[in-house]
Amino acid sequence: QIQYGRRLLKQGIASQHHNDEADLSASSDSQHQEQSQQHKSLELQNMVALSSCGEQFQQYESLVVQSLSEEMVDIFFNWRPSEKDRVKEMVQALSLCHALSKTGELYSRRLQQTIRMTVRTTIAEFVESSGAGVTGMSYADFYSCLELLIEELHNSLQMARQVHLFVTEESIFPESEENWTKTAMTTGADLAAKSVAELLRLRKEAHSLITLEEMRQLWDTCLQFTTRVESDYGNNTKAVGLRSTLAG
Repeated sequence: QIQYGRRLLKQGIASQHHNDEADLSASSDSQHQEQSQQHKSLELQNMVALSSCGEQFQQYESLVVQSLSEEMVDIFFNWRPSEKDRVKEMVQALSLCHALSKTGELYSRRLQQTIRMTVRTTIAEFVESSGAGVTGMSYADFYSCLELLIEELHNSLQMARQVHLFVTEESIFPESEENWTKTAMTTGADLAAKSVAELLRLRKEAHSLITLEEMRQLWDTCLQFTTRVESDYGNNTKAVGLRSTLAG
């Protein structure tokens, strides 16, 4: 409806008056000239009463795009296959408004915000319960924190992977549009790997004092996480930062 209204403003409409048969039979040369003028395109955008319609259409479109984008992102973050018909409808509408890329930016930002929030809240919870900072935690407390953090990160990234597979397999996006679900997933995976690497870096001195068995346990857990991030979510892009932290 918004696009139709814009076309009317831009292209105008043909204004025609329907005369009955009696008027047509009695028409003169002047009446024919009147009719020819009436058939000319009426430029709606030049009418004072409609001069602000273009701006109003723009504002209305912005509200519609924002609402649809937020709804689509919410659906992706609570993904269920039963929502695929609704997603297709929203993609079609957003594509008409040339706003799919903006929705992709919102989705990517939201995924990264979720990962950062997960890291902060998980660490803060264990710091509070242990009564010590990250570097002062016992190995047992830190390992429990790491296990929970990795599990939560997997949950977020797995959701992003399911969304990407759905969009790809169902060919949801038009050919002219980039499949930004892949970019969002790989960016999120990179952020998750860097977050774990930074956590390990902060504990580097403390880990120099743990036993060989504890070191093996920590290594195996982190390496498994790294491998899965690279293969399942990172499009086989190496998590260089995390691997270098483990090697160091």
